[in-house]
Amino acid sequence: PAEETTSYTIKAGDNMWEIAQQYLGDGSRWKEVYELNKDALDKTAADYGHSSNDGSWIFPGTTIKIPQAS
Repeated sequence: PAEETTSYTIKAGDNMWEIAQQYLGDGSRWKEVYELNKDALDKTAADYGHSSNDGSWIFPGTTIKIPQAS
């Protein structure tokens, strides 16, 4: 079965570490969130004239998937 996820819409001031901390209980799991959403984050960053730089650049209004905490 497919892994269950939760949707989250990025807000101003968010960063990948804090999103992972809030939803997964461990900020160091930010890379899991980034990898799950790499295509969407890269596309949105490109729309703003940036590279997502492995999740360093995230933009408000982007909806991402959060894996279930384990």
